[in-house]
Amino acid sequence: MVHVLRIVLWYDWNGTRGEVRHYGQTTFVGKNKHGVFTDEEAPKKSLTDAMSKALSLLGFASDVHLGLYDDNKYVSDLKQAALDAEKPKGPTLESILAAVGGAGNLEALKSAVVAASVLSDADKATLKVAYLARKAAIEAA
Repeated sequence: MVHVLRIVLWYDWNGTRGEVRHYGQTTFVGKNKHGVFTDEEAPKKSLTDAMSKALSLLGFASDVHLGLYDDNKYVSDLKQAALDAEKPKGPTLESILAAVGGAGNLEALKSAVVAASVLSDADKATLKVAYLARKAAIEAA
């Protein structure tokens, strides 16, 4: 005996209601090597099955359904991306420029640009112009 469940999953997308219909099924009463069995979890399993199928039609968990989680590199890249997202971000160009502009002597100026290694090449070029201008102003004073 099989438990079958039909669902209508509705959603709202940009003010328009949409629907996805799907079925889920699970063996409710069956026979295995130990004899006859009953699965009391069959209704819940059928609902999970139907919802998973309906949501996959909308693109949910597409990486799982496309088999991308079968690839160890994909999984390790996702883990690394999550770890990178948790790391505190380095100083910004604006914060380094503020430190350069506020440097009162050459030692403070050098200390201000130590963190510049985290910047892009374009930001480093911008910083270099500000650094040279501030260095000239300090030396002139």
